[in-house]
Amino acid sequence: MSAGRTLNEIINNIRYQLKAIIRKLNINYQYIDSDDLYQEVLLYLWLQNKNGQLRDKNDSYILQGCYYYLKNYIRKNIKQVIDYQAHDYLNREVQNKKIKEKIPSIVDYPNNYTLEEYLYYDEFSKKLSRKEKTLLNFRLKGLTNREIGRELGISHTMVSKMREKIKKKYQFYNQ
Repeated sequence: MSAGRTLNEIINNIRYQLKAIIRKLNINYQYIDSDDLYQEVLLYLWLQNKNGQLRDKNDSYILQGCYYYLKNYIRKNIKQVIDYQAHDYLNREVQNKKIKEKIPSIVDYPNNYTLEEYLYYDEFSKKLSRKEKTLLNFRLKGLTNREIGRELGISHTMVSKMREKIKKKYQFYNQ
């Protein structure tokens, strides 16, 4: 019984069972973060304890209440999560389209490349991924790593790593 136990004692006694419940629920609802569910159930327990509803309740009863609370929480919030994921997907598609529109062809860059260099670039670019081609085009346009990172939605460190990968590919195919 939980008659003189503090909230911390109750949580320490049922912590592993709570995490097992969350894992069980996450099998069906994998798009919800386990840590978020754990925080949500802790908030539920805190409110229950504050209102005196955990007094004289055993661990099994408390765990059953947590399970039903989490199921209801997921059911109520499932539409919001799905709507958010769909909205996030659409935003990424719009961003990808904007990036593609910003990338002019290599011929649009005024520079001193000879026809052979353009042809070689075109031949080499067939061996690059879409993101590597985008990075290379931004680099030829004169953007810095940080600017390229902002445009592609990645860190400037990742841009540096991708540039090194492009150089290694070039050296491999140029041997």
